[in-house]
Amino acid sequence: MSNLSRQYRPHTFADISGQSQVVETLRREVEQSKLGHAYLFSGPRGVGKTTAARIFAKAINCSDPQKGEPCLKCVSCKRIAEGQAIDLIEIDAASHRGVAEVQESIIDHIKYVPANLKYKVYILDEAHMLTPHAWNALLKTVEEPPEYAIFIFATTERHKVPATIISRCQRFEFSRIDQQEIIARLKMLADKEKAKVDDEVLATIATKTEGCLRDAENLLGQLFSLGEKKITPQVASIVIPPSQTPFAVELLQSALNHDVETILAKIDELEAQGASFIPLFDDLITSARDLLIATNVQKHKEQLEQGTEADKKLVSLIGKADTAQLVQTSHILMERRREAKHGIDPRFALELGLVAITTLEQSQIPLNPPLPRGTPSDSPSLRKEGYGVDFSQQKQTNKIKDEGIKIKDEPLKTAAVKSLEVFDEPPADDSKSRVQNSEFGVRVEDVQRIWPKFLQEFEDQKSLLFILKPCQVVNVKNNCVSLKLEFAYHKKSLEQAQNKAIIENKMAKLLGLEKISIIAVMDEVVADEPAHTPVKDTANKIIDVFGGELM
Repeated sequence: MSNLSRQYRPHTFADISGQSQVVETLRREVEQSKLGHAYLFSGPRGVGKTTAARIFAKAINCSDPQKGEPCLKCVSCKRIAEGQAIDLIEIDAASHRGVAEVQESIIDHIKYVPANLKYKVYILDEAHMLTPHAWNALLKTVEEPPEYAIFIFATTERHKVPATIISRCQRFEFSRIDQQEIIARLKMLADKEKAKVDDEVLATIATKTEGCLRDAENLLGQLFSLGEKKITPQVASIVIPPSQTPFAVELLQSALNHDVETILAKIDELEAQGASFIPLFDDLITSARDLLIATNVQKHKEQLEQGTEADKKLVSLIGKADTAQLVQTSHILMERRREAKHGIDPRFALELGLVAITTLEQSQIPLNPPLPRGTPSDSPSLRKEGYGVDFSQQKQTNKIKDEGIKIKDEPLKTAAVKSLEVFDEPPADDSKSRVQNSEFGVRVEDVQRIWPKFLQEFEDQKSLLFILKPCQVVNVKNNCVSLKLEFAYHKKSLEQAQNKAIIENKMAKLLGLEKISIIAVMDEVVADEPAHTPVKDTANKIIDVFGGELM
């Protein structure tokens, strides 16, 4: 397999793809001879950090630089290109990360003047892998190096580099490379290899590699290794699984059109063709993301309009759903994908997710939006915009009122009349409005919808997070949420006043309510058993899994 990323590695700043701002700044520094003593190149993998560092080292040591670019003809340029320059020291910090290695490779070595070049250049790749002690040993040298020494730290995780080092460096942030830039680079490589690659294949490579040019070049090299001079989608499918984005867009379109029959028929057809549903989930999530962004960002919409047929079809779906629906659509798909990955049948998970999307209505998304501060709750303009009103309930009461639906069930009829009274006679204050609304609007589904975000609220409270994660929301009635627990000591912990108050406040905030209460319940079998200590409960569970007896 030809290694295109090494064979056609850029030799000048102009050859680097997609990092115009960074390379132009570096080129100007060389041109004006205004060099720093330490540089930090950070950004995702495979976007040109190490390549830019080598070109920079070549340019500052070049005998005849051309507007900041290395001439590639002088002795220094040739030595660096051939890997014979002993004054260009590249260190893999992942395998030389300790104090001893830093002492030997840099601190002791830097004392000697360059042998052949003008500057000694130290390139530390994966610099974030150095140990804290190694950074401390290096700090003084980085702060005051000899005039002939320059450091370049390349890292994918800048946040792991100590602030004391970062503050002594010129910082350059490398970004993911745009898909069009990747496609242009791949076309150039195909021309050099005298091969013809379909635009659809190039677009698929650019999409799958997510802005990593090195991965894109390596993938193209795998295609060239097949020995074909014309790479069609059929040939490429030997190496690259065919994109399921067109199917994903069709399914998303059917879901937004509330067409359950077409969804189920299409999934049945895909299974007959041997489709893999996990990758299809990924394409669905990506399509939902693209639609969400295109709905709100004109530039992204224009990019899709110039893309593949699937992208153009995605543009036609703009307006089928509002932003809130698209957010909930994405949540549903991600949750069902997680379930498919951890046990549930992938086909059923996909069917369940898409059918759930067909049931979404715009009126279900806003849940009791809060009133602006200092505004009367009975303001006609605010009520018109939906403040203090549950639209899903409003829709039902309007249907009762306008269409004259007859309700035989007296309790249901009473509830319907009550709801009409609530909406026809606005309450005097906001707090009353919110409480009345919660009686009609909050459902088990609403609590389940905010549950992932609710759990995120306890990231800094691990003990509560441990208890809440396996909880099940079993009932919601009169502003009271019932949570089913497995262990008695979990129930006891949740019922402690301080913990209960924290949980209720966080849940109420996410539901848009002023107050909500929780109640911890257990399975009947567990509830009837005598209380166990936490240690004994845990021990019994371990025994159930691994066998043995409690001593």
